[in-house]
Amino acid sequence: MINLLLAVSLLVSPMRIEVTTLPGVVMKEIIVKNADEFNESRFVIYEGDWRLDPWGVVSYFPPGSLTTSCSDWISINPREFTLPPGAW
Repeated sequence: MINLLLAVSLLVSPMRIEVTTLPGVVMKEIIVKNADEFNESRFVIYEGDWRLDPWGVVSYFPPGSLTTSCSDWISINPREFTLPPGAW
């Protein structure tokens, strides 16, 4: 008899977070919560450029590669972290 343990996880990559603000307003932090009650979540954050075409398709590019890039204005700290179940 064979006993199998099946672990299931979901990876959303790239995760989309849209922050709407007014010109000149500085956004200093974004709060992340691990909504899973049983498993820790590992986060890796990086900046990148993107473009939305007229049909709604998103194309991704390395940071700083588009003339409209804001990657020089963004500071990410920490870039990697783990949240225990239910933690902020």
